[in-house]
Amino acid sequence: STSDFGVTAYELFTDNDNVSARQAVLTYQGKRLYPKNYPEQRIDVIKNYGGKVGIFLGDSYTAMGSSYITAFCERHNIVCDNRGLASSTIAGSEDKVTVGYHAFWVRLNEALAEYRNGKVIDGVTYYLLDIAFIHFMGGANDWYTVDESQGIDRLGDITSENKEQLYGACKYIFSTFLTECPKADIVVTLQPTNVNGDDNNHAMHLKENIVRECAELYSLPINDCRFSWFNATNPEDLAKYWQSDNLHLSDDGNDRLWNVDLE
Repeated sequence: STSDFGVTAYELFTDNDNVSARQAVLTYQGKRLYPKNYPEQRIDVIKNYGGKVGIFLGDSYTAMGSSYITAFCERHNIVCDNRGLASSTIAGSEDKVTVGYHAFWVRLNEALAEYRNGKVIDGVTYYLLDIAFIHFMGGANDWYTVDESQGIDRLGDITSENKEQLYGACKYIFSTFLTECPKADIVVTLQPTNVNGDDNNHAMHLKENIVRECAELYSLPINDCRFSWFNATNPEDLAKYWQSDNLHLSDDGNDRLWNVDLE
């Protein structure tokens, strides 16, 4: 008998339970038919990294979020290497203190050297090819205009190769991620704003826009917690997602950043 329903693109496949299954496109009167679905029906697919290493390169946001990062790693079966360091700048000098403070790019080079030689974590030795996930988040501590102590532009522009400038340091870091760890998933998080006055808010906007531009230059996935996140000028958001210092994230803020709930 005839029917208004039809099936196209019919094929066999193996599902997530390693069971043979069938899939196809259902049509009704020649048009594709999609069933209604609701959040309660959806399965949250969590990527499993199989015990490979995750490097989290950041400043105090990363250091203070260690319990949330640990929970994130447990959820995704990642061996955690938290490289969060308070007051660390993305850009800076190789000696770590003349310009900036323990610059991200210097610490990244140190981390990669450890893995080239074999880094031991909890009694297991890991190498570069064992790095499967990289998370980058920073900028709060970087200069955002002329370094008045030395009269030098610390931002540069998209052509900069100077790692003492924010553009140059970001480009070096992101290109190094790709060349040294080509199989790793890389996520660049745009850091939540510093709301300690209009000047700091403006500075974060400027610096995170540079981080975003450089990440886009290398086609890296961006987790936007600066331009499309909670609004720190909203008193309710500020009280809920930021600590009383108006800088670092509260428990609720870290919950939302890492998509884990420790309660």
